[in-house]
Amino acid sequence: MRENEFYNTIWKRKSTGNEMDIEEGRETEALKLIGKGDVLLDVGCGRGRISDLVKDRFNQIIGLDISLTGLSLASKKMTAIQSNLNQAAIPLKDQSVDAVVCLDVIEHLFDPLHLVEEAGRVLKDNGEFILSTPNTRFIGHISNLLFRGTAPKTSMDIEGYDGGHLHYFTFADLKEILTKSNFSIVAENGFSMRFYNSNKLRLFYLFSKLWEKEGLKEFFCQGLLIKAKKEKLHHYSS
Repeated sequence: MRENEFYNTIWKRKSTGNEMDIEEGRETEALKLIGKGDVLLDVGCGRGRISDLVKDRFNQIIGLDISLTGLSLASKKMTAIQSNLNQAAIPLKDQSVDAVVCLDVIEHLFDPLHLVEEAGRVLKDNGEFILSTPNTRFIGHISNLLFRGTAPKTSMDIEGYDGGHLHYFTFADLKEILTKSNFSIVAENGFSMRFYNSNKLRLFYLFSKLWEKEGLKEFFCQGLLIKAKKEKLHHYSS
């Protein structure tokens, strides 16, 4: 099955089902980090829900996705463009957008560095990059690896193997990629897409709140969310 067919299958199911609860946890947290500006680019826009949430903050919203099924829904809300970032660059000019939002996309791409570099190319100086991905350091994944011998499954989608996820990240991984691509980290947050269904996990989560400086919080969030700023390059004459 080709990539576009694979993601069309996912969006056909999502367009007839109820997956809002999964998306809302991620998008609610992302909304807190998105500023205001002229143009926002939503990479992996799907049905275009981000547009509904930030339409009063930007003059223009552009959505990019591989799936024509998702874009058919998004096109009612934004400028929708089909693009496969595994095969091409973002089809926008250099320094043409104020913000890039990319929620749970980077793990699907052959080369995550390409995505980050392209986001930096199309962003204006000091533009913001809001990026999310599943957290492989989540205690549930670690537990499965240690006690069941199974690798993390981080996708909520049922299609294919792990919903098409190819890469797995922690906060340290994301920060390394971003800083190497001329971004500075503004904020890093965690979020969960499911409620804790274990009294022990709830207890561990409460204890982790007391020791956030030691980094325990990362073990109790299923998703990672980072806001980064594109640094302005300084050119010095000799």
